[in-house]
Amino acid sequence: MLTKEFSTRDEYFAYDALNYSYIKSFTKDPEAKRESSLSGSGITYGTALDCLLFDGKEEFDKQFICIAENKPTASLLTLYESVIEDVKNGIVIDVDIDYLCKKVEELGLWTTIKNKEKIQQKFTSEFLFYLTHSINNLDKVILDKDTYDNICIAANSIYTERTTSKFFEDYEVLTQLAFAFKDENTTYDLECKVMLDMVCIDKKNKRIIPIDLKSMSDPANQFKANVIKYSYFLQADLYTKGLYIWAKEKGYKGYIIENFQYIVVSSLNPYRPYVYKLPDIKDFIDELNRTSPFKTKTIQEILKDYKTNLKLGNFEYPAELLTNGFIQL
Repeated sequence: MLTKEFSTRDEYFAYDALNYSYIKSFTKDPEAKRESSLSGSGITYGTALDCLLFDGKEEFDKQFICIAENKPTASLLTLYESVIEDVKNGIVIDVDIDYLCKKVEELGLWTTIKNKEKIQQKFTSEFLFYLTHSINNLDKVILDKDTYDNICIAANSIYTERTTSKFFEDYEVLTQLAFAFKDENTTYDLECKVMLDMVCIDKKNKRIIPIDLKSMSDPANQFKANVIKYSYFLQADLYTKGLYIWAKEKGYKGYIIENFQYIVVSSLNPYRPYVYKLPDIKDFIDELNRTSPFKTKTIQEILKDYKTNLKLGNFEYPAELLTNGFIQL
């Protein structure tokens, strides 16, 4: 059954339920912590692209800002980061040249330069512009111009290229569909939450097509390796299970839920989005287990292990070791 529907990302991330990221981490380490958010340049690119594509330019501009000037490097970067931290913590309100000079001394930068005027020459117009813009937009994520342009191209390509435009032209599209659910048979009554980037409803043929948007820094034709490397098939397994429950409760009787698809865009060539379709999840995992020495489990099997750990009150060891006394090689 559906237990919660979310209207915002913040609401989704704040809600305490098992999600794909945690479940993937649990398979590697039963003691893994639940993280509410992720960080990193790749995450920033993907989050920004999601926002522009699904929330629109107005919302995108509220969350992100493009600064054309280059980000400071070396000693200027150290100075910049320290000043930004002071501003965020309310230690300083007015950042002027005198303050910057004091900060340089405090941080021990350019110690061989004793002349204050020569120190001030280090504060280039580009540095001061970048610093000022950053201070005036503390609540936004900064994107450099190349990244900003790349994201805008990628979003436009997804809407217009023949490989992906069909999803927006031929179907009713639900974006950022987020909800929590649990089921006695598939999740052992454990509450899980999912956020599907796109759900395409084909009313003519009674089909529901789940789609996730993936961005990558490698060429898009190498995505299959990422499916295995990052266990994206587990995400598809969990999301599809949730979607079956969502569709049933939303009245989509007789609709077929198709195999999970991915729209993949590479920052190396944002003009050419690819589309990948997973085979049946069980068949995919069975094939992995035939060709790999490491056993891969389905979401249902992983949640059963989690339930065992939960019941035993022990997350120090894997469920198989706790129940059998050994892990079968």
